[in-house]
Amino acid sequence: MKILNFNQSKLNERIRFLKIFVLLRKINLRIFKFRNYKIRH
Repeated sequence: MKILNFNQSKLNERIRFLKIFVLLRKINLRIFKFRNYKIRH
């Protein structure tokens, strides 16, 4: 049971990390597009 809990927490940690990573990528892409837009115009 303890091992199962440990694996579950590891999985949750990984999922949280992935969510944060995806969010950061979206924000970075938005900033990147915005900068390109400003440079062009």
